[in-house]
Amino acid sequence: MLAGGVLYQGKKGDGDTQEAMILLEWCSGGCLSDFLAKNPPQGGLEGEMDVVSKFLQVCCGVAYMHDRSPPIQHRDLKPDNVLLADGGTVKLCDFGSASTVAQVYETDQEMAEMEEIIERTTTPTIRPPEMCDLLLRRRIDEKVDIWGLGCLLYALCFGTLPFTGEKLAILNVAYRQPEEYEQQYSEQLLHLLARTLSELPEDRPEAKELCEILEKMLDDLEGQLFDGSAEQKEQPTPHYHAEDAYEEANGMDIPAKEDN
Repeated sequence: MLAGGVLYQGKKGDGDTQEAMILLEWCSGGCLSDFLAKNPPQGGLEGEMDVVSKFLQVCCGVAYMHDRSPPIQHRDLKPDNVLLADGGTVKLCDFGSASTVAQVYETDQEMAEMEEIIERTTTPTIRPPEMCDLLLRRRIDEKVDIWGLGCLLYALCFGTLPFTGEKLAILNVAYRQPEEYEQQYSEQLLHLLARTLSELPEDRPEAKELCEILEKMLDDLEGQLFDGSAEQKEQPTPHYHAEDAYEEANGMDIPAKEDN
């Protein structure tokens, strides 16, 4: 998101809290959750192309964040935080939960403090297992975003999230593909979904790897559509390369909060 200017900066009504109002670019397509409610996924070749195109753009933004030093975790990659601009461009927003802190929480005090942060700043439906149960003592780092990306991919494919927020289902990675979408997507895409929703953080792919895989998939899908002499759309599906996204984002200052 590109800031257009500061509309107001000063104290809130209570007189003690500082606030700033920033004017951002207009995204006419609204958020992804609203789009999916009005436009249920269709599956098939063209449906998969649309899924891959949108998901690739989100992954490129996340890959840029993870490529910073230190890496930045978004931590709240839900459909409400993905905006659709003109021309099919996808924008990632709401960095209020972002953090650069990556660690294993060992002591009772550390876990209590981190649990309060998780409850306050993240969304239950997209929390990964390592956030649902700190007693697992698994490292919380940028791999939480890969799980979030998996939840987004599921939503793009099936129009809903894979989990309701029930901890046991998340810990057991117990999700199902809706029957009405059976055989609507390629095995490659469903395998990628399964990898992003791996229980162990180390089994999830890196964001950069996702970008590379998705670029190849999009090229193959476009070739299939052309070879099948399918009717071409007036506006071609946006094709984002990871390196293009890095260049576009270069110089942007994405804020991150340190966990206290």
